[in-house]
Amino acid sequence: MMPFSLTDRATVLERITAIARSDSRVTGGASVGSGSTDSMDAWSDIDVTFGLKSGTDLVLVLKEWTRLLENEFGMVHYFDVPSGSAIYRVILFPNCLELDLSVVPENDYGARSPDFRLLFGKAVERTSFPEQSIESLIGFGWHHVLHANSAIERGRNWQAEFWISAARDNILALRCIRFGEVGAQARGVHRLPVAEVALLESTLVRSIEIPELRRALKAVASALIDEICHKDAELAERLERSLMGIV
Repeated sequence: MMPFSLTDRATVLERITAIARSDSRVTGGASVGSGSTDSMDAWSDIDVTFGLKSGTDLVLVLKEWTRLLENEFGMVHYFDVPSGSAIYRVILFPNCLELDLSVVPENDYGARSPDFRLLFGKAVERTSFPEQSIESLIGFGWHHVLHANSAIERGRNWQAEFWISAARDNILALRCIRFGEVGAQARGVHRLPVAEVALLESTLVRSIEIPELRRALKAVASALIDEICHKDAELAERLERSLMGIV
């Protein structure tokens, strides 16, 4: 079910863009995410980012803009996510429309991924973007398997489920990267071959009983090793000797 309409979304997008355009502190504005590639669907949220003149108080600007939006549309909640020099304010409106609004100092304002379309003003030109580290995804994968095992041994069943699911998330990210898709937040999973995703169904935790946790942990450890084998067969073999001995 879609709680907000396309008109609702367009109205908020037009309003925040107008607010930014009329603010003398703003040096540029851009659409990011699906909105930058015309791939938005009926459930997409709004992702916009704005550059601010050097020396501008980013928090003050967000405070002023948030007050304007709240007065016009109402607001349920918001929270901030600092990332480098940027601040992302994630806003929830009463109709469940989400606005991801970020502000960045002008000397660092530009694309952080290929999904960036300048609407007005200027931005730093970037042609290369950091990708998810395969090594860290592999490393955190075995890390999560170890911690899931420890949680089971300690009788912390819900914590074990957390770590098993986290390990599966890393496998999904690695699989997406292998097939040339975006790995972050499972954004490319729906484009993977159906069989590749179906192989991970056995890693789902169906209950928090110890035997089921053990079964799911063994499945996720095996799936992790199989995935690593596509990247580094020797490493996969070493991890198999270690991990499969404890799960």
